[in-house]
Amino acid sequence: MVRSFKAIVGPAVDPAIDPFTDQQFQDMQVQPFQADLAGVETLEDLVSFSISVESWHNTAHMGIGMATGTPMMDPRQNIFFRPFWQLHFYIDDLFGVTLQQYGERAHPGQFVISSAIAGHIEARHHGWVPRI
Repeated sequence: MVRSFKAIVGPAVDPAIDPFTDQQFQDMQVQPFQADLAGVETLEDLVSFSISVESWHNTAHMGIGMATGTPMMDPRQNIFFRPFWQLHFYIDDLFGVTLQQYGERAHPGQFVISSAIAGHIEARHHGWVPRI
């Protein structure tokens, strides 16, 4: 969803939408996501990361909504607001870093980009996909 938005809608948005920074989260009194992404080296680690980022994501939606007045908890409306996309760009970047870390640790030298790692997981470790 985020990649499609960036490719189709993103070029027309001015000013461009950038992911939230940790400082912006702190300014809204939202705790930035905390995890040791360098420790992700197994599929189980990816599952743990996914569970923790999903839990944090739900809390971030609420905190951002309270800080900005954006209807972040209403999926019928929130996609039309910049803070929604800033949050999801941030999360997408986290997933990219995490997938890259997994690829480097579990399959050194085999992948160049995180989307190739995701494709590998989908093709070779399909049973894990619903958990990640």
